[in-house]
Parts: sequence; C-alpha cells; structure tokens
Amino acid sequence: GAHQQAISLAGPSELDTKQSEALQACARGYGLIEPESESRRREEVLGRLYAILQQWIRKTTERIMGPDFATDAHVELFTFGSYRLGVHTPGSDLDTLCIGPRHVSRDRDFFGRVNPGECAPEDNLYSMLEKVEDVETIVAVPEAVVPEIKMVFCQVEIDLAFVSLELDIVPRGVDIMQTAILRNLDDASTKSLNGVRVAAYLFDLVPNIDTFRTVLRCIKLWSKVRGIYSNVLGFFGGINMAILVARVCQLYPNAAPSTLLQKFFTVWDIWKWPSPVLL
Repeated sequence: GAHQQAISLAGPSELDTKQSEALQACARGYGLIEPESESRRREEVLGRLYAILQQWIRKTTERIMGPDFATDAHVELFTFGSYRLGVHTPGSDLDTLCIGPRHVSRDRDFFGRVNPGECAPEDNLYSMLEKVEDVETIVAVPEAVVPEIKMVFCQVEIDLAFVSLELDIVPRGVDIMQTAILRNLDDASTKSLNGVRVAAYLFDLVPNIDTFRTVLRCIKLWSKVRGIYSNVLGFFGGINMAILVARVCQLYPNAAPSTLLQKFFTVWDIWKWPSPVLL
C-alpha cells in the first residue's frame, strides 16, 4: 500500500533530529501540550460519563423492553477528533460518541424531545446529565449536522453524539470499522460515526504516529496563527489538516518531523488542486 508510493525512504540526519527536538520545544513553548493533571482529569471525566451512560441505558431498556433485557443493556463510548489523535491542546473540547442498541431513540431517550402533548421520559439522558452536580453547563443541539449534547463536566468541555445501531445488544468492543454497521442508518448517524472511523483509519495508515502528531500540532498552530484554520469559515479544519499531514507521512515514512514540516508545504504547493487527496 502506502509503502510503494513513498517518495523517499531516507531516515533523519543528525541536523534533522536536532531541528525536530527544537520543534518539540517550540510546541511546548506555545503551550500546546497539556499538563499531566489535566490529562488525568479528562480520563476521570470520561470514566464518570461512561458510568452515567450505563445507568441510562439500563433504565431506558427496562422502560422499553422490560427488566429481563435491562441486565445485559450496554452502550459503548468512543472518543474522536483531536483528543483521539493525541493532538489536543489544553482546554480544548472532547469529542465523544455514544453507541446504543436499536430500541433507543436519539430524540426521545437521548435528548428528551417528544411530540407536543407527549411526556418526555424522566430518564432521558439530557435530564439525567442536567441533574449531575459537576455538569456546570449543558445545552442540546439536536438540529446540528452531528446532533449532540454540549456540556462542561468538571471543567472539561464535552461534545456527546449518539448513534443507535441495528442491534438488540451492543457488544463490548463493537467493531465500528465494518461497513455493515452503516446499514439503515440515517444521515446524522452516518456523519456521527464518521469521526470515530476516520480517526481509526488514520492510526492504521500513518507509518509513525508520534511523528504524525508532532507535525500535525505544528500545522494546526501555523494555520491558527495565520487565521486560516476553521471548517465553519470555509478553510480546512482539524480533520482536513490531519489527512494532509498523514499523506506526507506516507510519502516520507522515515523522515523526521522537521523534514516533514518542510515537505508538507512543498507537496501541497505543487499539488494539482482540486484533485482529491487519498490515503
């Protein structure tokens, strides 16, 4: 695959290694690397969210399917975006996706949205989260391209999306990479799964993940400083940058970060846009 298409298999020179160390120091100097204490807090908050989600799915399943089904009820929680790729900056938000079984409705059970005159179930997830003391702010965005609950939980900003699969029980460690999983899903669900699937593909396709992270961090910083980092404003966003960096990593699989940073600009400067970039 990617190896045959490499432009150069050369490894780093002594100078490249020195310059790459300087790059790392630069990233730290700009405050791009999160302190250990903040990383631990993110992990703890994810653990607490996971526990709340299991409580929610058991209550919801009992209400819809009866107590016999509730004991095996389970949801999976995935992270994606910059956190999953390991290039998040201090205070950046955490993109998460909850995957549940077919009997759970995004509108009714996740958001607590029902038709006029109907009563929302008390144990809808939005209401449950609203009651959690450490959830400082919470807002539902059901009409977004990726419908989600946005919250600040223990000072960590979390975006939580939801997909229900065509399964009675979601197995632990469900494989979201198999294409069959997208069967009968609506557009919002497919787009919600997209982020998690793309992150997993990137890990598979990049020759050296640490090098990839260093370069991607630098490219994100560069584009933010230049004011050209934003999907919403029509520029490239994080995932577009990630794909471009991943492609350069494939073309120079053994190169040091400092070399790849330089190659990034050479490669995409001479690229015949709008030809698609494929990994």
